[in-house]
Amino acid sequence: MIEHKLAVAQRDWDKVIDIEDRREMFWSDYLIDNARTTARLTVNKPTKLEPPITMDAPWDGNSISYPQILFVDGEYRMYYLTGIHDGNNPITGSADTVICLLTSKDGIEWSRPNLGVFEWKGSKENNIVMQEIDDLVLDNFFILRDENPNCPSDEKYKALTMVENHSKPFPAERELWCWTSPDGFHFKKGWMMTDGSVPNGGIFDSMNIAYWDEKKGKYVSYVRGLHDAPGRGTADGLRDIRYMESDDFKNWSNPVILNYGNSDDYELYTNNIQKYYRAPHILTGFPTRYTERHWWTRNNDFMGEENVALRKEAVETSKLPRLGFVQTDGLFMSSHDGINWDRFDEAMFTADAENAYNWVYGDGYPAYGMIETPRPYPHTTNEISMYVMEGHQRVKPNRIYRYVIRLDGFASYRADYEQKVVCTKPLMFEGDTLTLNFKTSARGYIFVRVLDYYGKPFEGFQSYEIFGDAYDRPVLFDSGAELSKLKGKPIRLEFVMSDADIYSMKFE
Repeated sequence: MIEHKLAVAQRDWDKVIDIEDRREMFWSDYLIDNARTTARLTVNKPTKLEPPITMDAPWDGNSISYPQILFVDGEYRMYYLTGIHDGNNPITGSADTVICLLTSKDGIEWSRPNLGVFEWKGSKENNIVMQEIDDLVLDNFFILRDENPNCPSDEKYKALTMVENHSKPFPAERELWCWTSPDGFHFKKGWMMTDGSVPNGGIFDSMNIAYWDEKKGKYVSYVRGLHDAPGRGTADGLRDIRYMESDDFKNWSNPVILNYGNSDDYELYTNNIQKYYRAPHILTGFPTRYTERHWWTRNNDFMGEENVALRKEAVETSKLPRLGFVQTDGLFMSSHDGINWDRFDEAMFTADAENAYNWVYGDGYPAYGMIETPRPYPHTTNEISMYVMEGHQRVKPNRIYRYVIRLDGFASYRADYEQKVVCTKPLMFEGDTLTLNFKTSARGYIFVRVLDYYGKPFEGFQSYEIFGDAYDRPVLFDSGAELSKLKGKPIRLEFVMSDADIYSMKFE
């Protein structure tokens, strides 16, 4: 509810968004008046860097999955799951799954610590955190650091994983369990969180994530579901993402399928949903899209030498047909409430030019988490690093590549050379200065005008010409007008642009 007294009729209050002094993103039309906007909303692709992290320990295998990053006591931990197969052939090879750990001080150089927790072939000098024991299946083990201030110390780290209880009928047999640890290295089995029998229940056979939401005072979790049919797999339904919440991490609400508006309905594998660290009131998601064509085409005959043989074997033997038919890529989406999402259908993470081991199931999986890292040039602003697997189940050793993208740069409103406009909905704000994260060409420009609720310009609030490439450029006005005079009034911001992108803004 807006607390300020507005200079408009009370019936229009619900049309005003109070952004206070929060950083807001140009990732969707959440703030945008589409009827007054001509610039194009676009997703931006990150840049892949060399050299990769090479997963070449004897226990690393050729099936690295679900990397996830935590920041603990001044260093980054990257947990990852690895399946160990006989040779390079995942179709006929046996598998042994372990959870391992890499550490880094800067997100650039990574090392393999000797944890001394589990024995591997007679030695505990390894980075193994967890092995499959009893009924524990590590296929989707997700580790979180519990930020709830009331969390018991021996449960500071929690892990989610699916367990199949075959004494129950499907889908009730699919159970989501919690494991606990005081340090993130030594885990013990905790309790069942939920199962597939609850209304709209999950399927859980992917990385299910959870975290403490300080604003809600609750835990939230995003889990794998299946819709359109009661069965399992692509023949009977579409994989999806669902939301549930809990006060105590033990009793959970019934899952709710996410809403993407009028976007296409297709299969989403992992979700990678997390609070954006530069604007924690906004959620980002980097789901993996799963595309299965179900038939062999002539195109497949050209997609990588070793890949062709593996694909054909998978299809002809029916052992793992998706290794022959499936490709995956990574998407970007964002949300202010966690249920309703603005999702780009254009891929953000895609496989490179075809080689012997890509354009397969397992491409485009980003690690959970992101790290702000320095650029390799002096006097430059930091960028965001993300980490993506390559060669999943196809080559040993697997590799994890670092990708970089500008701060807040996952999406933007873009104007080509022809002048375009971005106009916001009515806003309320706190602060004295507007800053802008933007980029133009040398000839490009941005002008900012402040309008009233109805779209009429406030006198004196026309900015200087803005050009360059900056992350928090103050917006100054020709007349020297001060934004503080407009606090308590609903305003609109109008950006007139040429050959330019705007990524985010903030009142300070």
